[in-house]
Order: sequence, then C-alpha cells, then structure tokens
Amino acid sequence: MSEQDATLEEFADDSNPESEEIRDDQEWKEVSIEDLSKIGGGSTPKKSNPDYWDGGEILWTSPKDFDGPRLQSTEDKITELGAEESTSKIYPPGTALMVVRSGVLRHTLPVAIAEQETTVNQDLKAFEPDTNQVNAEYLFQALRGLSEDIRGSCKKTGTTVESIQTNVLRQYPLPIRL
Repeated sequence: MSEQDATLEEFADDSNPESEEIRDDQEWKEVSIEDLSKIGGGSTPKKSNPDYWDGGEILWTSPKDFDGPRLQSTEDKITELGAEESTSKIYPPGTALMVVRSGVLRHTLPVAIAEQETTVNQDLKAFEPDTNQVNAEYLFQALRGLSEDIRGSCKKTGTTVESIQTNVLRQYPLPIRL
C-alpha cells in the first residue's frame, strides 16, 4: 500500500475513535468532488471602501495565506459589511480550500483546511464536505494527497495566469469507502 493510500485510508471513515478498523478487503468507489462537497468561491470587497476592511475580524483568504496545510489566520480580514455587500460567503471551519488561479500553479497546487470561519477571494475554491458521505479531514487529505494529479488533470492551458478548469475539477473522482 502506498503512503498516499495509507493517508487516505486513515481518514476514510468518520473521526470517531470507536469506528471500525480499516481493512484491506474493504471496497472503495470513486465519487466526483462535486458529489462529495458543496463547491464555492469568493470575491474581493472594494479595497477603496474602508468600511469593508478597517477593523475587520472575518478572515479573508487569498493565495498568499497558504503557508501550511492548516489555515488559522490570514493577512487580511474583512468586516461584516464587507462580507454582506460582496459575494464573500463565510465558510465554516473544516472547509477545504484550494488555489485555482495563480502563478504558483506552475509548480504546485496549494490546498489547506480552514480551522476558523473564513471568506475567500476569487482565486480560490472552497469545498464544504457532504458529511453524510465524507468527513472534513478526509476530504482535505484526499484533495491534498491528490493535488499533483488534480493540477495536471485540471490545468487550463493557453492562459496568461495559471489556472484550474473548475468544470473539470468538479468531476475529478475521489476514492471513498462503500
């Protein structure tokens, strides 16, 4: 069993320590990312409006905040008004985040999990897990573990800024236990 498979299996069932042990004979199936999560995006509130930014306490995640796999804080924060008057949805802790438009995609596909509520800018996608099928940690680990394959399979070509084809990303299959 590869290290990647072992990591995915570690998070395959719910986070309950009482859950059954994972065995090699258990069956798996592939399910598209869009069937395992609610995929959303974000925006940038007008920087020229200080009411959207000054004194803000809501995390606003952009590619520059991906300095590790667990997002606990962001460089910028927005106000409630900034979130309300833009298309910036507030995502709950446990939401997986992925950079889908940035020069960094030339060599890596950053994926993190939000440990606090956050909004995101237009260069990211947020994946809220369907907890009837998969838990947040598993979804995050699957996206992170398969990030290089996702980057290669979903990369948009012929653009000036590196980006991921969202329609292809939505259909990308992830393994889950039956």
